[in-house]
Amino acid sequence: MPLEIRVDSKELPANSNRGLECYFIQAPRVSYLPLLVPDIKKFLVDVVLDEEGAKILKEEDWWFEAEDGSPLKW
Repeated sequence: MPLEIRVDSKELPANSNRGLECYFIQAPRVSYLPLLVPDIKKFLVDVVLDEEGAKILKEEDWWFEAEDGSPLKW
């Protein structure tokens, strides 16, 4: 299943690259979104955040929502 991951610019730390467009990932249909978090975090650290921003990034504060803003069930 193709997924497009976007980060709300208001949610990024002040010292991050705000030019992030989106991250595309292929996920198995019978998977859980939390299992994709390590891949998404690696992308964010490699492309968007500097070392300071990566230190304050906490996976337990993450959530997923649809384009209309409604939260996705895990």
